[in-house]
Amino acid sequence: MENTIINLDYLHKTCGGSEEMVQMIIDIFISTTPDCMAELETHFSNADSEELRMVAHKVKSSFLTIGAKSAGEKLQQIEDAAKDSDISHLGPIIQQVINESDAIIQELHHKNNAVMKTNILKIFIVEDDPFYGEVVQQQLQTLENVEVTRFQTADEFASAKDLNPDVVVFDYDMPVRNGLQLLEEVKKINDDTFVVMLSGQMELNIVVDAYNKGADKYIIKDEKALVELRQIIENFRKVFNTRNELDHLKDRLIDINRYENLIGESLVMKEMFHLMEKVENINIPVLITGSNGTGKELVANALHYNSSRKQRQFVALNVAAIPEDLIESELFGAEKGAFTRYGKFEEANGGSIFLDEIGEMPYRVQAKLLRVLKENKVTRLGGKKEINLDIKVMSATNKDLWKEVEAGRFREDLYFRLQGFIIRIPDLKDRGNDVIHLAKHFASEFCKRQGLPEKQFEVDAFKAMIDYRWPGNVRELKSMVEHAVLISNQPKITSENLVFLEKHIA
Repeated sequence: MENTIINLDYLHKTCGGSEEMVQMIIDIFISTTPDCMAELETHFSNADSEELRMVAHKVKSSFLTIGAKSAGEKLQQIEDAAKDSDISHLGPIIQQVINESDAIIQELHHKNNAVMKTNILKIFIVEDDPFYGEVVQQQLQTLENVEVTRFQTADEFASAKDLNPDVVVFDYDMPVRNGLQLLEEVKKINDDTFVVMLSGQMELNIVVDAYNKGADKYIIKDEKALVELRQIIENFRKVFNTRNELDHLKDRLIDINRYENLIGESLVMKEMFHLMEKVENINIPVLITGSNGTGKELVANALHYNSSRKQRQFVALNVAAIPEDLIESELFGAEKGAFTRYGKFEEANGGSIFLDEIGEMPYRVQAKLLRVLKENKVTRLGGKKEINLDIKVMSATNKDLWKEVEAGRFREDLYFRLQGFIIRIPDLKDRGNDVIHLAKHFASEFCKRQGLPEKQFEVDAFKAMIDYRWPGNVRELKSMVEHAVLISNQPKITSENLVFLEKHIA
């Protein structure tokens, strides 16, 4: 993608040599933030030059693409240059914005192409009989979104097996190395590879041996073999597509939970982000504290999806929401006769578990939790087998746990075990202008979800939000903003549209 070239000379030319028009552009940029781009568009739409309006649209969309943080930095550079009465920097700064925007769009384009490619099922056939191998290849090539490659010898296949095929179809009776040896090699490289064994051998011990070594299907070479093979591959295609969709969802969760997507520019939030980065890949228990509504689960999500465990399971459980007689089986699993129930710790094995409202855990269950944390093992309720755990444990509370210890409601040894590392989320009232950034974000997201036109805030609305002390924290702000979007009949939300909890109660 070629970068759009914009410099001051070009702007002069586009403006017909009008210094007044160029100065208007500079004035607009100086007074514009990424959330006021509608005003910028209005200014440019009044310009006489159609080409200038196209330039304005490109600049506007570029500022929106690069995100608020980067856009804010570029606007500050423009403002600094204007203070020195030096407009020669305007063109290069705008060019940087456009280049950065083009790079982001190009990266998204590559990602979309990669997604399309991952939906292609890569099939390898290893068959020493050239005639039969060609027939199999022709049959499978008629399937949608497949890429079929055929090898006649084990050595040919060995040189290409690192290309990670999704499906391998083997002939059992191969010279030099038989299909079982190849099967072991493939599974050693990638255990998820789907392997189909074709064979003229009908002995039960060979079939059992093939399945024991990891074959997913075993087909006898008869008149129905090709039809059966085709059906098996079509059935696997559904599993393959689902697996890809799950991988894409995981990638999306990772993107959503990046630290930069946690909204907070205040010093207290930056300090919190710094602490999170220190502990994200350290396997010690993390205790997240903060008032109701501050976003403790969001922090736990971010810690998981920014860690080396991000491709594994993140399991969250609100301890206070589980009845006391069910909490043990919910956490640790249960066995009763032939019935087995997996607990949350088993579900999260290899990943992370988040225990919200840990201060509400029944006292009798706390001892078992302590043992799990100390030994990294869990035993299901009614079971005898110990299951090894590799798990990051995060918990949260809005209580003063030490007071709970002093009152005899929380174990002291568990208290010290849980607080391997403490992250405290500040109250919204202590986060300064973060309330403005959050309000804009919540309004924008709500309008997108509901298909409503975007709404901005008047200055008096921002002032009212900054002056308020937010007893319900971020949760209260989100609810109030969404309510204000709905009741406001104008494009901009005013302080009259804001219903504050404390005033409402009063």
